[in-house]
Amino acid sequence: MHNFFYNSECSPKCDNIHEATRLFSNTLTEFKKLFDDQCLNCQMGLITQDFASNIKLSESLNLFNVVENLADQPLKRFAFSQLKKYPFENYIDIEKDESLLDCDYKISIGDCKYSALYLSFFAKKNGFLFSTALHDDLKQNTLPIVSTNGAADMVIDNLYGETANTAYIKSLMEALNFEQLSLYDRLKVILGKYIFSTAFERDYQNLTNAEQQAIVELFERAKHRNLITPFYPDTHIIKDVSPEKNRCNVYELRVYTPTALRVYFNESHGKIYVANIEKKSNPNQTKDIQKAHNVLNRLILTNK
Repeated sequence: MHNFFYNSECSPKCDNIHEATRLFSNTLTEFKKLFDDQCLNCQMGLITQDFASNIKLSESLNLFNVVENLADQPLKRFAFSQLKKYPFENYIDIEKDESLLDCDYKISIGDCKYSALYLSFFAKKNGFLFSTALHDDLKQNTLPIVSTNGAADMVIDNLYGETANTAYIKSLMEALNFEQLSLYDRLKVILGKYIFSTAFERDYQNLTNAEQQAIVELFERAKHRNLITPFYPDTHIIKDVSPEKNRCNVYELRVYTPTALRVYFNESHGKIYVANIEKKSNPNQTKDIQKAHNVLNRLILTNK
């Protein structure tokens, strides 16, 4: 699950409630898009340092005032539903990374340097920042967090309320989600609409981790070739090995390392049918291909 931290630590002061409301609304609207996409696993609630009424934008203006000023009532209700995760220490284990306390991290906004202590803890956890873009320097996909005493610099990914920026944050969330999947589930994501034979499922689970990963990486590389279809044969990664007399095409994914393997599959009408995995060293590959052809034909006929 992905957490967002409301950036009250590194932001210029603002006493114009209309401008603050407009900019907060922009970021909140983009955050809601991410939150509503259940595939992204966006955690409920913005983590804040304090109550909304205690988060000061100026001497006369606080975050509660800004939310109250939202004209869009559903968006206002959404905002209040998200501002319930405080204080920061309840959600981040500061003691675990207490060495950050000595790093004196800063973020530069305009001519000012702001302490970025909380942001450094959040960046260490791969968290995302929710910024009200009160300065152009906050309109960046990533904000540099710089130590003043020689510690390693950091960056934090920053949501600031523009469509292109939201697309960037979404792509990061998808990549992080993908990394957390098992290799088998990664393969499913890459293939999209897939039909696996029981033989393939068994064959795949019996492979070593390195062999499984090689198959995943090759299918992913194939998908990014931008050919006629995602898994169209190119004789290098994927080869068309269809028998002369066939009822469906047979493609083979050609794995060379760490073990020479062949994954037999068919791509039809946006679906990927996967038959089985064979060792390249098998003496009779013609027989392997014919067997895969029969399995694929059956899969296609029974899963239209």
